[in-house]
Amino acid sequence: MNKLARCVFGGAFGITIFAMATQSQAAQFTFQLQNHPDGNIRPPLYNARLDELFNVTGAIDSFTFDFNHASSNMKLIYDTTAQTIHIFGQSQGGRDTGTTYANDAYLGIYQFNFLYNFGVGPVPGDDDIWSKPASDFLNKGTVIAPLSAGGQTFNLVDKGLAMNGYTFRFGDENNVSAIAALTGFPDGVGWKSTTR
Repeated sequence: MNKLARCVFGGAFGITIFAMATQSQAAQFTFQLQNHPDGNIRPPLYNARLDELFNVTGAIDSFTFDFNHASSNMKLIYDTTAQTIHIFGQSQGGRDTGTTYANDAYLGIYQFNFLYNFGVGPVPGDDDIWSKPASDFLNKGTVIAPLSAGGQTFNLVDKGLAMNGYTFRFGDENNVSAIAALTGFPDGVGWKSTTR
């Protein structure tokens, strides 16, 4: 059964991509992902959030992931030729108690791998990139829990939020971007919701 994950790499709820775009080849741009400054359930600061990744308590268990942690290394690669967005890497994370991470088996390094290869392209009338409406459930990925939590692999698919329609948007929504001016690629914030 699919459960709505509150947000993975999500912007209305939580991610900013503080990026130094590095052009690895003519059609690819690589961005280092970092925490969003105003996630809904901070502290601690985080970038990604998955509610009920594990059902630990009788309440909703939120799992958040600190992309700025010394053990984290999360990247986004946008390929302009293939029209794909690949989000991948590792992040420290665990069960968020609202002030810190619970010191339990769920605290550790999680492995992320998500590929948008359906519906990726420019937003009409803007320099942003998105996985446009109607791409629900077509883009896929995984998150692997630390061995201390069983090392389980969870499958993820994209699902647009009703208020937005799209499943992922990367840019600043105002068609004005310093990185876009230099590279033809937007900077700023990404929004993503997903189900598992």
